[in-house]
Order: sequence, then C-alpha cells, then structure tokens
Amino acid sequence: MTLFNRLSIFKSNFFLFSIGGLFFISIGILSFFFVPSIVQHKIKQSIIIKDGSNGYKFWQDPPAKIHRKIYLFNITNPKDIEKGRRPKLVEMGPYTFSQKWEKRNIKFFGPNVISFTPVVTLKFEPSLSNGLESDLITFVNIPALGVIEKNIGFGYTMLNLILKDTRLFETKTVGELISGYTHPLMELGKKYMPDKFKDDKFSLLNGRNGTEWQSYKMMTGNDDILKIAQIISWNGKEKLDIWSSDQANMINGTDGTFYPPFLDRNKRLYSFSPDLCR
Repeated sequence: MTLFNRLSIFKSNFFLFSIGGLFFISIGILSFFFVPSIVQHKIKQSIIIKDGSNGYKFWQDPPAKIHRKIYLFNITNPKDIEKGRRPKLVEMGPYTFSQKWEKRNIKFFGPNVISFTPVVTLKFEPSLSNGLESDLITFVNIPALGVIEKNIGFGYTMLNLILKDTRLFETKTVGELISGYTHPLMELGKKYMPDKFKDDKFSLLNGRNGTEWQSYKMMTGNDDILKIAQIISWNGKEKLDIWSSDQANMINGTDGTFYPPFLDRNKRLYSFSPDLCR
C-alpha cells in the first residue's frame, strides 16, 4: 500500500472519529444541561398528590409495615407509696401493635390543596411483644389525678365528695389500660359535661384507635413540589400555638405524608406530630 493510500485512509478515519467524537461530546453537553431537568420533571410528576399518580397511591396506602411499641411501668409497692415511701417500678413490654393507615373523606380543592381524615387502626401482635394484653399492671389513677389537677369548677367540698371512694392506684390488664376500661369519673364527666368528655372509658389511646378524631388540609405539591404535604390546617386550626409564623407554611404532617424532594442538606425541616401535640 502506497503512502498516498495510507494517508487517504487515515484522513477518512480521522474525519469519522472527529464526527463521532463531536457527536458524543454534544450528547454529553446536552445531557449535562437537560437530563437533570427531565429527571426532576419525571420525579415531580410521579410524587405529586393527584388522582392516579404514584405519589397519591403511596400517600393513600403506604406500603411500609409500621409498628408501635408501648412500654409500661408497673408499680409494685402502691401501699408503701401511700405511706410516703419511694415508688418501685418494673418495666413491662414492649407491647407491639401493627398500624393500618387509612385516608378517609378525601377531597380536592383544585389541583393544589387536598383535605382528608387520617385513621390509624392498631392490632396487637403477640409474636412481636414481650408480654400479653392479659398481663396485670398497677398504675396511678390517671382520671382522678386529672380531676384534681384541673379542678374543673369544683369547690373543695365537692371535689372531696366526687373523689370519696376513689383509690389512688388501679390494677387493670394491659389491654384495658391501652384500649380502654369503664371508669366512674369518666362516666360522671360524660353525664354532666358531655362537651368535654366524649367517652365513659379511659385509655392511653384516648379514643384514637380506628377513629376519625382529626382532619388535615394540605398542599399537593402541584404548584410547587417543595410544598408537597405542607399543612394548611389541622382540625380546622390554620395556625396552632406551637407554630411560629415562619414555620406555619413549612410544616409537614406525620400521618402517612412525606417530605419534598431536592432538599438542601442544611435546610431545617419542621414536622407536626398530633400524638405528641408537638
């Protein structure tokens, strides 16, 4: 092969390689500028809370298995405490409950706002618990202490009359303490103050197991993905005392909602937990 032919082949290959290189460089430059935007757009469309989206399905029925573990403390020397001695406590549990989350009364107010009622139903899981719901536990008579602390308009004589046959400590099963048991003070309260006492039973869950005790209105993220799941109101209250003015528009719920994407690691996040009232 002559030198001329070799140079011709080299020039042809060089031209092809140059064209190919420019093509891949162009693809790389275009990808650098446009692919992140395309990916972010796809993520936004996927997680926005609108009927039919993946985000809506995840929000309505979270796939995660969520458990609540409850630890209790049994008072072993109630009579000694009544004599002024120091209490002795024994930890019991955890008593583990699986949580089923539901969203009821879902209503859209245009594409940007949605309201709903979250309902959490607990089911006892013996295999994941250290103990049974039939375990006996001795604890302070919480409704009695509540009456004494609040003293809801009662005078001293009336208070003594109400608490005449009330004991300082009670012994119930764990299931009764967690899920509810009939209490004379609760019955009295429901009879004479039905606006303050909704039930004649006392429980640690306080009527929050499988009930519609709260309602939310929040952002869907349609107009701004960074606003997704931000709370507008809770139980009709648009600004709670625990929120500062700058937090009121940044706060997210914990009842099956989630935080927005593309957050800066240094950004401060606020979360509202109705169970903790915080």
